Amino acid sequence: MKGKSEIFIYSIIFLIILITSLYFIMEIHNDNMSKQIVKIFSEEQLGSTKNIAERFESEIKNIENYLNLLALDKDIREGDSETCNKKLEEALNHFKGELNNIGRVNKEGIFHCDALQSLEGVNGINYDYLKELFEDPEHKPTLSRGINFKYNDGSQEELLALHIPIYDSDGNFDGTVGAAVYLDEIGENFLSDIEILKDGYIVLIDDNGDVLYHPTQEHITNFWTNASPDRDPKLGEIVKDGIAGNSGIKNYYFNEEKIATYSPANIFEDRTWMVFANFPVESAKESLISSSLKGLLTKILIYYFLILIFVFLLLIILMEKRIFKPITKLSSSVNKITKGQFNIQLEKSKIKEVQDLTDSLSRILASLKLAIMKTGVSKEH
Repeated sequence: MKGKSEIFIYSIIFLIILITSLYFIMEIHNDNMSKQIVKIFSEEQLGSTKNIAERFESEIKNIENYLNLLALDKDIREGDSETCNKKLEEALNHFKGELNNIGRVNKEGIFHCDALQSLEGVNGINYDYLKELFEDPEHKPTLSRGINFKYNDGSQEELLALHIPIYDSDGNFDGTVGAAVYLDEIGENFLSDIEILKDGYIVLIDDNGDVLYHPTQEHITNFWTNASPDRDPKLGEIVKDGIAGNSGIKNYYFNEEKIATYSPANIFEDRTWMVFANFPVESAKESLISSSLKGLLTKILIYYFLILIFVFLLLIILMEKRIFKPITKLSSSVNKITKGQFNIQLEKSKIKEVQDLTDSLSRILASLKLAIMKTGVSKEH
């Protein structure tokens, strides 16, 4: 019975080792599954990022096309300030809050009229983007970089200015018509319907690496391509890659490990901006590995455990039948031999070690029988 108990103890130890190994295997499997799910979500978010970039391109193009129509309007081209103001006010209402203002600049570079009636008489050449258009011999349409517009009450808006050239009836350059676009409005319209995980956000960056839209105001106009002690150099590389016209998925570190998906937005002429989305890796794992999935993994672990118990019990039964039972019979035979019962038949075993023991006992039994026979013959003489 002592040997039987030892085997049982060893079996229990073996079972514990198996269960522990299974637990670590499941943990590794869970980690691999988490990484795979995060990878799949990253690819999906990259698709969403590309979609937002395309929609942003389309929106800027729509505004440009609308300005081209306004440039053909006679009241805007040739009308007095009052008539022009009225026309531009109607045009501004058409965009329902997407535009901050629409203005007409004459060929001398002076604002002739605007929808808000706040720029009349202002020298537009003071603005770099308008100066660029006026000095360009071809007078190509121009798009500004981000404009931080401050109101008298201290509030401010991030704007984007787009200007289209106007020509008179003889085909001569006659100034521009332009619009100031709300960047926050674009952000809310185009960036709000994408699924962003906890602590993730979407950013709009221009071709100079300047942040035009960011959910946190303090990060707007913060050049991400510039080096910073608290910023991973990979972030600057990602921005440069995006405004170079590439899209992709890359990891970087900013307070914690994050995944960035980015896509270029070819918004104007040869100007390439980018839409940048990110999310922390750990938040992604927590959010994406839902309770239902964790429950599924727990069920799998329980099923594995039950199967393991079944195999263990089956092993015990087989051991009982193939090892314990032959040894018990062999022990019973030894007891009979000690009581003088030599005419017993020892059963054979398929287990080599038990059969070797049976063969040894058979030889001992044969020797005993021979010794007894010799003793009987000696007594007769």
